Order: sequence, then structure tokens, then C-alpha cells
Amino acid sequence: MNSCELQISGLRVWYGSRLILDGVSLAIGRGEVVALLGGNGHGKSTVLKAVMGLVHFEGEIRLKGKELRGLKPNCIAQLGVAYVPQNRKVFPSLTVRENICLATRACGKKGDELLGSAISVFPELVTLLDRSAGMLSGGQQQLVALARALSQDPALMILDEPATSLAEDAWSQIREILHQRARAGWPILLVEHQTGRLHDLVERAYVLRNGRVDLEDNWPDILLKLP
Repeated sequence: MNSCELQISGLRVWYGSRLILDGVSLAIGRGEVVALLGGNGHGKSTVLKAVMGLVHFEGEIRLKGKELRGLKPNCIAQLGVAYVPQNRKVFPSLTVRENICLATRACGKKGDELLGSAISVFPELVTLLDRSAGMLSGGQQQLVALARALSQDPALMILDEPATSLAEDAWSQIREILHQRARAGWPILLVEHQTGRLHDLVERAYVLRNGRVDLEDNWPDILLKLP
């Protein structure tokens, strides 16, 4: 693994009295794409939320050596963490243009810069910029959320079910973009149930079971170990 960009050690998270993550540890190197696998309810999305400061946790999460525990989500975003949650998180009453420009506070770029970057990634957004995001299809909303994250040039990108609602040709386009970003040095952590769509993208994977790391291996060797 290249130099460690994200280091998670002994991560524990409770939802009320229920222990969701019980000592999860993982690492991602520079330019590495790592997947979190496992069944529903085993803690995959909670790991991403902890990195983003959306849940209280015990343990350590370090980005380029900086401890993230105790930081608010907006501060973590300003450190360069771009997050695409499972439910896409577009604002339906805002236009596509406005949704993309919301990232200006997080990354310090001007709106025109973000729009230019987003359109260079997904040219099809040009005709949608002044349309309300709530009027878009699920797949189009996913493209807007991904474009907003990709246009920030983040220090770390985390994605929860990025292939959801996307046709295979759209996912192939995004997969190639993620490849390019990884080759440029971006560390990427993602959750995805559709393991077949991770072919030629992921380098390593961790399997979570009952809130713990049950397996860790290179891709695709880890697929042979799945139950």
C-alpha cells in the first residue's frame, strides 16, 4: 500500500444502546480504491458517516495524520473529504446549478470553477443546469451528487452505493472517472452491494460482519472468501 492517507483504528459507534461498530480498523493509501462489503445492517454506511463526522464515535480516524474526531461535518469537508451518501442528498427545490455550487464553502472554489469541472466530467449536465433537481430521474440526481463531489478535487472521496439508479453505461463512465482520479492520487472509499460493478476498479476490500472486520484481502481474491 502507498503512504497511508486515511487510518481508522478501533472505531466504535453506538446507536442508542445498540453497538453498531465494534473496533473497526482499516487503512487506505494514496491513489487506492477500497471497498466495504457485507450484508445490510453490518455497519458499512456507519463507517462512512463516522469519517464525515455525522455520528459520535470512539477510536481514531486520521486523514493525512490529522485526527477527525470531534470535528463537525463542515470542518471535515473543508479538509477535503467529499461524501456522496446513499440517498444522493440533492436539494429538490434547487436547480442543478445551485446544487453543484453548494460545494463552494467546502472546497473554496468559485461557483464557475465547480460548474466547469462538473460539466467536464458529465457534459450531459449542460442541458440540466437550470432544471430543479427534484424534477430529475434518480439516475440524473446521482450524477449531480457525484459531479458535485468530483468537482471539488477532494483529498478523500467516500461514496455510499454510487452505482444505485445508474444504467450500466453511466456507471462505466463513472467507474473510468474514478479510475482516473485514483491514478492521480485520490484515495477512494466506497460501499457497494453490486460487487460485479466493482470489477477493474477496487484494489482491496474489507468485509464487515456484525460491526467488525471479518475479512480483508485484495480484489478479486476476497470474493472467493465471501459466504
